[in-house]
Amino acid sequence: MDQIVPGAEDVGLRRGGVTTPPVVIADFAAFNRTEKLPPRPLVKSDFERMRIPEEYWFVRVEKVIESSRAVVLRYLVHLRNYFDLQIPSSEKPEFCYSLYVHGEVGVGKTSIAVLAAKEARLAGLSVYFLSCFEFREAIRNKTVFEEDVTVLDRCRDVGLLILDAFNDSDLKDPYVGPKFFEELLTYRRSRNKPTILTSRISFDDGDGMYANALIHKSADLYTCLLGRFHPVAVEGPNRRFGGTHQMNKVLGK
Repeated sequence: MDQIVPGAEDVGLRRGGVTTPPVVIADFAAFNRTEKLPPRPLVKSDFERMRIPEEYWFVRVEKVIESSRAVVLRYLVHLRNYFDLQIPSSEKPEFCYSLYVHGEVGVGKTSIAVLAAKEARLAGLSVYFLSCFEFREAIRNKTVFEEDVTVLDRCRDVGLLILDAFNDSDLKDPYVGPKFFEELLTYRRSRNKPTILTSRISFDDGDGMYANALIHKSADLYTCLLGRFHPVAVEGPNRRFGGTHQMNKVLGK
């Protein structure tokens, strides 16, 4: 029997002892009929099919750095408003925006992406999570996702795609470089399929080494990101090792 994953349905915020109502995303089943709407909390098989690493299964919104929580919830509302079948087309957003979550190592970028993945899957939207390194390796090796569906096919057609850890090596790959990413994101954008990228590269201000590298190596990719991705800057301590103090203890300093 599948194990129920605690916290999968929890998107409420606690502030001053008050819990805000959870964000409820409407039924996406008509949008993507290849995936069944789970009439229950998420279970192990949901996470395995989404390919989300087990270490992120239990992530909760309370663990997101406080300055980023409101942005995360607003994005979930944006998804709901775009795909909600009860909302007239004339009242929907013109586009379904994607997220570009950037910040230093350990600040919670992947956790933010997984929170969106959980809510999208609860609503019935298909989700696929993989690192950009895994994506490049899958393209290079023509890896199969299932039966006659390749990983590239899955990335193109899945309801919500999460590409984790986009970095400078993705700009330098001579075989699967910026052009591949630009073509994939443009294809998904043309079909209003949301994508979430996490990265240490800040692109929204055009400043700094990483941003300049992105602009110089692929103007088309840079333009693609600016045109349809909503940038989310995440700032804070490295939580992966419990902060500098814990890191020093691990290193024996």
